[in-house]
Amino acid sequence: MSKLGAPRPTHLPNPKPTNINPKDSTSRRGTTGGQVKRFVGRKPRNLTHLEAASLTLVGGTVWEAFVQRVQLSVGETILIHGGAGGVGTIAIQVAKAIGARVITTALPRDHDFVRSLGADEAIDFTTEDYVDAVARLTGGEGVNVIFDTIGGDTLTRSPLALADAGRVVSLVDIAQPQNLIKAWGKNAAYHFVFTRQNRGKLDALTKLVERGLVKPVIGATLPLARMGEAHDLLENGSARGLRGKVVIDVSGEAAALPQA
Repeated sequence: MSKLGAPRPTHLPNPKPTNINPKDSTSRRGTTGGQVKRFVGRKPRNLTHLEAASLTLVGGTVWEAFVQRVQLSVGETILIHGGAGGVGTIAIQVAKAIGARVITTALPRDHDFVRSLGADEAIDFTTEDYVDAVARLTGGEGVNVIFDTIGGDTLTRSPLALADAGRVVSLVDIAQPQNLIKAWGKNAAYHFVFTRQNRGKLDALTKLVERGLVKPVIGATLPLARMGEAHDLLENGSARGLRGKVVIDVSGEAAALPQA
């Protein structure tokens, strides 16, 4: 996972599949027959079923982005856009587990929260341009990795905040053509992630969770009958103070919503 010659943190698990214990609780993506071993992982012992359900997709996405794509290493600096969101909350924790310095963007009310997850620096994107903030926080050198969860002009402007030979990894669809001429001057690499789940990622995440290095953040829980409200919360959650994931509890009718 680390660059050649860079130390590998001893607490970061190697994402290799292991044998399935049929007695364990499991999390699975729809499959049948002999393929089941590729997609089933044991639920972390220290998580509830709701917490575990909230982790699988977002955790697998972050793991693929950081470990398999950009190969984030110990001592590197990463900028994570949207640190208080469902993806950002896990991204901060995984980046810190790897041993990176974490800078994230967030509303001022969320700065203490993202720091509690492990962020070293928080940028108020409503009052300071993140490119200027990164230059200030890195002494003008830029960050090694940018993690884009918000889209917009992030891809076009990312080279302005990158160090030489930096990497950008994005989860967002490209709605419009992007001018990446400045990326060429930085010798930058771009990665786009649409993750496919597998057992190795789930096992690696379980080890991080059980060692207390990663914990899911659930910002709201709603029953299945209120699915429409859940989608509305996803689209407008920032105005209501949402942090982390929105979870649907198919087993009950209890609800927990963010406090505006």
